[in-house]
Amino acid sequence: MRLSECMCVFALCGWCVYILSYFITSTNVDIVRSLEKKSKSKALAAQLHDPPKLGSHQHPTSLGFVVMGDFGTGTKLQAQVAASLGDFVEVTQPRASFVLSTGDQIYDHGLMSADDPILISKFEKVALPLRTHISFVATAYYDLHMAQIYKHPALQLPWYISIGNHDCEGSIDAMLGYAKRTKTLWRFPQR
Repeated sequence: MRLSECMCVFALCGWCVYILSYFITSTNVDIVRSLEKKSKSKALAAQLHDPPKLGSHQHPTSLGFVVMGDFGTGTKLQAQVAASLGDFVEVTQPRASFVLSTGDQIYDHGLMSADDPILISKFEKVALPLRTHISFVATAYYDLHMAQIYKHPALQLPWYISIGNHDCEGSIDAMLGYAKRTKTLWRFPQR
C-alpha cells in the first residue's frame, strides 16, 4: 500500500473514531437505562417531554481542507493558481484547517537535499517577469525578482505531504529534512 493510500485510510479511520466518540459522549445514560427497565414506547415518550442533554463537548459539524497535487512546476501559472486558491479558501466556509498533498511537490526529479535550491523556485517562491530593465548581480536579481508562491494568509496552514512518483526520483530524506524546519508549511513526519 502506498503512503498516499495509507494517509486516506488513516483519515477515514480518524473520521470513524470521531463519529463514534461523538455518539458515545452524546448518549444520555439515563435513556439507555430506561430502555432496559421500561418498554421502548414508554422510554421514547419520556424523551419527548425531557429531551436528553448532549455531552459538554461541542463537536464541529464540518471540516474544511484542501486537497491538491502535482503542483511543483515553479512557473508563473503556479503562483496564479496559488493566489486563486488562497482567495477561494478565504471565502469558503468552513475555512480550511490544512492542505493535503497527493504528491509531486517538486517536478521533475524531486529534491536532492533539504537545502536544494529547487525548493525555493518550485515551492516557496517563483520567478516573475521584470517590469523594468534593471541590471543586478545574479544573487540580487534572484532575491529581488522572486515572489512568494503560497503567501496568501488563508494558505498559511499545515501542508500534509505524501510522496509522488516525481518526488521518489529524488531524496525522500531531503523531504523529511525540509519538513523538520520550523518555518516551513510542510508536515511530513516519516516515510
